[in-house]
Amino acid sequence: MTPQPRNPWGLKWGAASFWAAAALLLTLVLGLTAFNLWRLRTVALDNGLVTAAQFANAFEEHLSQTLSLVDVNLVNLAELDKPDSAMAALMRHARYIRSISFTDAQGVVVHSSEARNLGLRVEDSALLPQGPEPLSILRIGPLTGGRAGPF
Repeated sequence: MTPQPRNPWGLKWGAASFWAAAALLLTLVLGLTAFNLWRLRTVALDNGLVTAAQFANAFEEHLSQTLSLVDVNLVNLAELDKPDSAMAALMRHARYIRSISFTDAQGVVVHSSEARNLGLRVEDSALLPQGPEPLSILRIGPLTGGRAGPF
């Protein structure tokens, strides 16, 4: 009588049990890896949104300060009798202002940092269009030329 070969794992289903356990382990590892990648993606998206919000807040603050400074400078400039020399100084120190023009009651440019704008008529009704109701958003009109362009 020949002896029966002994199962090295001591199991009735030796090879089938091994492959089932290996498949289960592989499925577990792949599942945990997929879960971890999904969690890391969620964290990365949340961090990106927080960073974008911080950039937006910083930009808003910078823009608000710039517009406040422009407002103060233009109010001071409007109070002068002869704004031409002050206009040149303001343009030299405030690089974010491309040109400044003053109009009379009829909309004709009487003072300007750009000589080609003198005498042009500005149609100001299109600059801030009226909305159907008060809105909390900024409304702007059509694009216009920045320097010596038709208004």
